[in-house]
Amino acid sequence: MIYTLLIIVIIALCYIIYNLLNKVEIHEERILRKTEDIELLLSRFQEISNKMKEIDNKKIFESDDEVGVTFEMLKNLIQDNEFLLDYYIKEDDRDGSGSR
Repeated sequence: MIYTLLIIVIIALCYIIYNLLNKVEIHEERILRKTEDIELLLSRFQEISNKMKEIDNKKIFESDDEVGVTFEMLKNLIQDNEFLLDYYIKEDDRDGSGSR
């Protein structure tokens, strides 16, 4: 009687552990995909930032009114997002995954 109860409990615990392991693996895969997407966005964003800096090195767009305002807004948006991206990279390095 006691052995039967122990066997049932062990089987139930094994089933629970198996299901939890599957859920963890699914979430790990999702996290890896999201991390890859973020890294792709980071690289594209850095390319855009470099291109914007290259375009503006002659300060041509500052003199034009409408284009200058739009260009300045884009520059500010990029600078704000660079701060967030730097924070993400530092957070990633602190976690020890430092894939960059």
